[in-house]
Amino acid sequence: MAHSGMAVLVIDVQRYYTESTSPLVLFTEALYPGGTAYIHQRLDAVVIPNIARILSAARVSSVPIIYARLCGTRIDRSDLHRNFQEFDQLAFAQTGMHVYPLAFESLADVDLRIAPLKNDIVINKTGYSAFHETVFHHVLQSKGIDTLAVTGLTTSQCVNSSARAASDYGYVTLMVEDAQADYDRSDHKAALLASEPITGQCISTSQVLEMIS
Repeated sequence: MAHSGMAVLVIDVQRYYTESTSPLVLFTEALYPGGTAYIHQRLDAVVIPNIARILSAARVSSVPIIYARLCGTRIDRSDLHRNFQEFDQLAFAQTGMHVYPLAFESLADVDLRIAPLKNDIVINKTGYSAFHETVFHHVLQSKGIDTLAVTGLTTSQCVNSSARAASDYGYVTLMVEDAQADYDRSDHKAALLASEPITGQCISTSQVLEMIS
């Protein structure tokens, strides 16, 4: 029987991150040639297939699924975290393109391979943490959720920020190591090691599937 208080959290696995022709990827590659190669290889070969497996099991067992999406709501992206604003402004100045999508734009959508279904919950955020200035905590409380299986992008940034905040709010966090990705392997591993005293030991997709089913 599935853990009655568990939910699956999918962070920022959105088209503007995962599609090689998106402005974010093109601009990042222009600044840092080859800079997105590792994360895209890991997404395609490991992370997205594992998230898909987790989501499939969660839906069979009626485990809630929550997606967090990073996107702006203001045309000038001024509601985004300062770091995202600055990178977006740099890109726009050099290319005429915004790298972070607005909430209604298609590039803000979750990757089609793991897209939300009707009963899934989607929360938009403008900062690193899924809790920052969102209804996320209220949603978790209203559904009696006390444990989060954390997946998504990127391990050292939005995943880590969300998981640490979840711990501060009193939730049990399960960092699903093979369902997360970063721009390189060392950042991924270092982030998980650094957060372990706060978010707990990492687990695998196989362990999550056992807990769910």
